[in-house]
Amino acid sequence: MADKIWLGTDSSSPTDFNTAANWSPSGVPGASDNVRFTAAYSNNCAGYDASGTALADVIVERGFSGELGSATADLQLACTYFEFSGEGVSYIDLGSSSVSPRIKTTAPGAGVGQYGLYLIGTGLSVLSVEGGSVGLAAIHGQASTCTTVRQLGGDLKVGAATVTNYEAHGGSAIVACNLTAAKLYGGSLETAEQMTIGTLTIENGTCLASSTGTITTANVHGGDLDMSGTGAARTVSTLNLNPGGGIKYDPASVTISAQASDAPITISTSGF
Repeated sequence: MADKIWLGTDSSSPTDFNTAANWSPSGVPGASDNVRFTAAYSNNCAGYDASGTALADVIVERGFSGELGSATADLQLACTYFEFSGEGVSYIDLGSSSVSPRIKTTAPGAGVGQYGLYLIGTGLSVLSVEGGSVGLAAIHGQASTCTTVRQLGGDLKVGAATVTNYEAHGGSAIVACNLTAAKLYGGSLETAEQMTIGTLTIENGTCLASSTGTITTANVHGGDLDMSGTGAARTVSTLNLNPGGGIKYDPASVTISAQASDAPITISTSGF
């Protein structure tokens, strides 16, 4: 096991992950090495397939402004721990690593639909988005698998991924993949395209339910379930609307098959 710091200062191949002189101490990272990208050496690292080497931890430290990978070539890594606080637009593929990435901050997205970190992986356990601008399988044609996405802040887009659970305490997200369960304690979740939700629970925050897929059970204990943003036909199979929660919808486009409450409630109507 060794500690490796990215330099990116080789005179002939400064962006090459596989060049020994680009690392301190000299030598390409090997199995069980700990890798750091630091603010002191904010040089780009080009896309490269390093997934054949099982690293220990890979940490992109706050202040590192280099770019990792590119839109046409991800930096492919295998590691047991991944943490990202970089400031350069980066493209990371964690492959089949069984890992729970922490994203603390990223470069800002360059515009609408663009992100500071593009991330994929097929063995992700808990993805913690604490800040920044993150796209998980956000590029059309990509795929990822993640058991739980937990968001505390930042801006998140989830594309064609397989995600079981989504949990939000803050920030904003657009999710275009099916979810078994979604829980909102804060922030905002916008459903997109044809995604479905098995059980949606809102304690606080807002769910902008714009996708055409069915919400099987919606438990609204607080916050808002807002279905007024599109005229497309949608269905909530069972709505449990409780004191403190609200729903906004047009009955011409939204079908609520069954409604219940755990306590007495008052329902009033008004225009949007």
